[in-house]
Amino acid sequence: MKRRFWLTTFLLISGWQPISRTIQPVALDSAILRLVDGTQAICIEQIFSYAQNLIMLLNGAKSLDIAQKLALVYDFPLPFPLTAYSSGPDKFGLIPFKNTYKTIQELIEIEKTMGEMDAALKESFKYLKIDFEKLSIEYLEDLQKGKQLMMPLIKNWSILRNREDSILLEWSQIENNEKETLTKRLTKFTVSGRLIEDLLLFLSDLVQNCPKSHRSYREALKKTK
Repeated sequence: MKRRFWLTTFLLISGWQPISRTIQPVALDSAILRLVDGTQAICIEQIFSYAQNLIMLLNGAKSLDIAQKLALVYDFPLPFPLTAYSSGPDKFGLIPFKNTYKTIQELIEIEKTMGEMDAALKESFKYLKIDFEKLSIEYLEDLQKGKQLMMPLIKNWSILRNREDSILLEWSQIENNEKETLTKRLTKFTVSGRLIEDLLLFLSDLVQNCPKSHRSYREALKKTK
C-alpha cells in the first residue's frame, strides 16, 4: 500500500514553486515524455509531495506541528522529544545533533567548517541516511519501475544542467542493487545535500516539461477549495 502523501494541502498553502524564479527550466528532449504527459504515468501530486518533504529535510519545517507530523508519518527515529528545537525563525530541523535538531543545510555548514566529520556528526549522519531512505523509498521505487523512461530523461537532464557528475545520474544507470549503491554513495552531508538538490531540480524540470499533467493537477486543486 502506498504511504499517504499528507502534505498535498500544505503544498497548496505554501505555494511551492516547481522551479526557482532565478533558474530557468530546461526543455527535456523526450518523445516518450510528451506521449505520457497528461496520463496517470505522471503523478504531479506525488512529485510535489516528495519534493516538499525533501525541502523540509534540507531546510527545515516551517512549524513544529508540521515537523512532528512528518516525523510521525515516516516514523523517523527521534532520540528525544521534537519540541522547541527551532533552528531559527520558522525553521525546525529534523536531524538529531548533540542535544538539539538541525537541518541538513546547517549540518553541511558545520561539516564544511570542521573539514571532516567528528563523532557527533557521524552519529547525526546515520539519522540522515535513515530519514532520506524513508522519505524516498516509495518514490525511487516508482522511478525504478519507469526506468526505461527515466534513465534517458535523467541523462538528458544531467547534460542540460551540467550535472554529469551527479549521483542521480549514476543511480539511474545501475541495473541491480540500486538502493544499496545509493546508500553507499551517501558518505557525508555535503554529498547528500548535493543529491537532494539535484533531485529537487530534476523534479522541478520534470514538472515544467509535463504541462498537461501540471494543468490537470492545478485544476483538481481548485475543485477542492
